[in-house]
Amino acid sequence: MTWGIIAALDEELKPLLEQLQLEKKQEVYGTTVYQGSIYGQKAVLCRCGIATINAALCTSVLIREFGADRIINTGIAGALGDGVETLDVVISEDVCYHDRDNALERYYPFTNCFKADGELIERIRRAAEGLIVREKPVRVRVGRIVTGDLFIEDSAVKKDLCARYHPLCVEMEGAAIANTAFANGCPFAVVRTMSDCADENASQSYDDLIERASEISAQIVLRMLKG
Repeated sequence: MTWGIIAALDEELKPLLEQLQLEKKQEVYGTTVYQGSIYGQKAVLCRCGIATINAALCTSVLIREFGADRIINTGIAGALGDGVETLDVVISEDVCYHDRDNALERYYPFTNCFKADGELIERIRRAAEGLIVREKPVRVRVGRIVTGDLFIEDSAVKKDLCARYHPLCVEMEGAAIANTAFANGCPFAVVRTMSDCADENASQSYDDLIERASEISAQIVLRMLKG
C-alpha cells in the first residue's frame, strides 16, 4: 500500500517531509514529488500549490504515476460551521465544490459532492485522540468541507456558504482532490485545521496561525501512519 499525501502549501507539508525517509524525488508540473516511507509506511508526498486545478493535477500524478492507492489531503482551512473555532480540526465526511453550478450533477461525475472513505475517516479521528492544543485535547469534528477557487474573508459570503451547503469549513483544494480520487477509484480523506474564521479578520488570522494549524493537521496524519 502506498499513501499519497497532498498539501497545498510548504508550511503544510514541511512537518511530514521532516519525518519522511526519502528514497527519491522527482520534479513534476513545477513541483516536487517525494517518495519514501514514514514509520515504515510507503508514501509519496507532494506540495500541489493552491486552487483546484493544481490539486487535481497533482492528485492524478500521485495515483497514476506514483502508485498511490489512498489519498490524504492535509492542511488548513477557514471555519464556517457553528462552534468551529481556530485550531479546531475538521475531518471530511464529504467534500463539495461551492463555486460550481449544478452542471456537475447533470454531467459526469453526476455529483458535486464526494464522500470520503469511512475507514480513513475513522483512522484519522482515532489518530487525533489525545492530541493537545491550547493545553486541551484537540477538538475534532467530522462533516462537510466545501472547496472553491477563492479565499473567503467576507462574513456575507460565509453566511451564504453556510446557508447553501451547511459545511464545517472552507478551503481551496479538497473537492478537486476528492473528485480526482473518485475518478480513479481511490479512497480519500481530508483533514484540515482552522487557521481563520473566513471573515474580515481571515487574512491576519491566517498569517498568525498558518504554521501552528499546519502542524496540527500534519501531526494527526503522522500519528495515523505510526498507528
